[in-house]
Amino acid sequence: MLKYLGPIALFVAMALPALAEPYRLTIGDRVTVTSGFLEVPKTIGVDLDGNLRLPEIGSLFAAGKTLDQLEEDVVDQMKMGGFSGPSSVLVEIEAYAPVVVSGFVERSGKFDFLPGMDVGAALALAGGLGAGDIYGPNADVLAVNARRRAAAAAEQIAAAISDLAKYEAALAGPQVAIALSETLRAVVPIEVRTTMDARIKAERIQLDQIRDTTKLLVTSWNSDIADFQDQTVLLDERIVIKKEIIATLSADLADLETLRTQGLTTSSRFSNLQQQLSDDREELLNLETAKITARRQATLAARNRNQYLADQRKNNLTALEAARASLALGLSDHRFAVDELTVLKGGSATLEDAIALLDVSLTIRGPRADRFNGDVVDFETKLLPGDIVVVEVKDPVVSSN
Repeated sequence: MLKYLGPIALFVAMALPALAEPYRLTIGDRVTVTSGFLEVPKTIGVDLDGNLRLPEIGSLFAAGKTLDQLEEDVVDQMKMGGFSGPSSVLVEIEAYAPVVVSGFVERSGKFDFLPGMDVGAALALAGGLGAGDIYGPNADVLAVNARRRAAAAAEQIAAAISDLAKYEAALAGPQVAIALSETLRAVVPIEVRTTMDARIKAERIQLDQIRDTTKLLVTSWNSDIADFQDQTVLLDERIVIKKEIIATLSADLADLETLRTQGLTTSSRFSNLQQQLSDDREELLNLETAKITARRQATLAARNRNQYLADQRKNNLTALEAARASLALGLSDHRFAVDELTVLKGGSATLEDAIALLDVSLTIRGPRADRFNGDVVDFETKLLPGDIVVVEVKDPVVSSN
């Protein structure tokens, strides 16, 4: 196999100086937030939308901000939330977003970012360029492997698109049906395109089952809430009647007390009425306690219903983000597998001839790729966390035919 780079490039890169200007966060970075308003420091990542999400203060946009700016934003959010404790906040980098190396390399994938890393170091971590024997006896084996990777990536793309359609419909509302947009349908690889209708149908059945379960649960909670509310109304009516009875008995007991002092009634009758009044007062307390219990049960049922729906939405959002990431990775892997097949369809008598024909193109993609402004990317180009190094190989012999 051809090895344009070795592990030594990694150590050279690590010795290079860091960037002069303050580091700005990007998607995939992980930071630790320490503050008096948190029981313990929390480590959280910058999500696909560029946000940091802390349950205590909500969501903060972090992508493109320095650590100092983010600290100020956290303090401002704390003040807006009414936090009255110490406002000191410390935000530290826990881990940088990984660098992705993809394309014509030995091992495509994500690699930990190291300060001072350049393209050469990233390619060294990926095992160097994977261009060995592309025209030799192993060409057929490499072609089969490339086709296998293309097929696996196509399956990943189809599954991710099906998930996207399902979770977008789930988040849109209980009446929204799963539909595959023309935009999504256009990116489905041709080898799995005929399976998409069946996949969407299966996702539709699954989503309908989830919606039916949710409807039953919500209906049950709503029924419980209505029952407890009706019970509260009935208890209020009984309490009013009981209070009227107690008022009447209290007046009768006062009159009877006067008659008893005059010897016009018996002590037994007075005691019986007094006991009846005591029993009614105890029953009133029981009714008021039952009313409190019914109201508490209605509140608990409403809380359980709302929490279930909120958790379901949160899970759908998380799954939607995961599907988007899976789709992006699948599209990348599929494109590069197809590129390899394109390279492999050429011919050359010797390995040296193959080396001469290889035209390696290096491209930096990702959220901060615009910093190059058309500059040529080479092995010494400095990388930032979250960069995607794309290695493509063109075959002039094939392209000229």
